[in-house]
Amino acid sequence: MMKKSLIALLSLCAIAALLALSCTMPDQTPAADAYTWDRFFAESVQEVSIDGQTRYLIEGDILASEMAEVRQYYDSMLEEPEDGSRATVNVIRKSGKRYADTYNSTVRWNITYKISTAINATTRTNLEWALAQWEGVAGVDFKNITGSSATPVFTIRNATASEENAMPGVIASAFFPSYSNKTLILFNDFYELFASGTFYGWDQKAVLLHELGHGVGLRHEFIWTKNSAGTWTQTGETSAEAYLMSAARDDYSIMFYPQYSAYKGNGRLSSEDSRWIAWLYP
Repeated sequence: MMKKSLIALLSLCAIAALLALSCTMPDQTPAADAYTWDRFFAESVQEVSIDGQTRYLIEGDILASEMAEVRQYYDSMLEEPEDGSRATVNVIRKSGKRYADTYNSTVRWNITYKISTAINATTRTNLEWALAQWEGVAGVDFKNITGSSATPVFTIRNATASEENAMPGVIASAFFPSYSNKTLILFNDFYELFASGTFYGWDQKAVLLHELGHGVGLRHEFIWTKNSAGTWTQTGETSAEAYLMSAARDDYSIMFYPQYSAYKGNGRLSSEDSRWIAWLYP
């Protein structure tokens, strides 16, 4: 999740300062065959250098280690719909499913993780709470193996100085289940923004819920809007997922961003969040 640079991705909105302004997402019908790989990469991906290694920040808070992972994210949006509507809109989300990928049937029941000892007690408690929320509505089992010599499925740690310098304005970054480096990274802003209150109505728990939603495979929800004809179309936002879909955007979803004016949630799982994650992991 990003504090400043994410908002810059909204190509049709002039943002003076993230802490002072929010943005209304305009409607825009996509041109046929317009959403190419080059366009997606230019609009939705930021190349960053971390300790001399190139990494890829997708949509402001998903950190990929390899170009192949970025390409997989894009290619997953190019599935031919059964109703043949690709001829009209070029590409669509997979039948309205809000996921990038999932853990397999074995790993899902043993998703081990380690929390860095540098994470403070309050944040550790909030992490355990957020994991329990997803576990409570999906067929997954998270297991904390901190202190064990075993290699976890994913880790949770604070950002390094190199990561802070490479990604200014980022609050936290996450991963998808298939990524080679599955690490939930918490940046200085994660602590500073919530030290004495909330940020756009969200607290630490909300941010962790959002990022762990990516960790179990869910995409962002904020890229959908409805035009005057009632058709779901590409929005003015520059995102890989801005395509026609078969289910309405959920303005209450934890996979939204709170600084968008369309968001109506309270920083907790919506009924649709619970529905979709239960569908992915029955």
